[in-house]
Amino acid sequence: MSERKRPEDRVSTIPPFGLRMLPTLRDKLTEAARASGRSLNAEIVARLESTLNDEGAGSVLHAGDAIERVVRSIETKTGAKVVITISTDDFEKFSDIERASRKP
Repeated sequence: MSERKRPEDRVSTIPPFGLRMLPTLRDKLTEAARASGRSLNAEIVARLESTLNDEGAGSVLHAGDAIERVVRSIETKTGAKVVITISTDDFEKFSDIERASRKP
């Protein structure tokens, strides 16, 4: 059984926000939303949140973010599910690169 959300946590209580965008951008976002299993609104919010999560990081693209974008792009263009498998050693190297990319 799901828990009931507090009234202030319900999406229906958030005032709507009008957003103008070019049709081509909307089409790309709609396709990305479909590929990720989200609504268009949820896709836009997720993308905005991901750019703001690292306060002060500016436009630095972190290794994990870059991989996620590439995977999402391949999945969107091909319709195939992409699975990345790495060894423990490679994961440790990737983690070091990721940490280094997040340093100011």
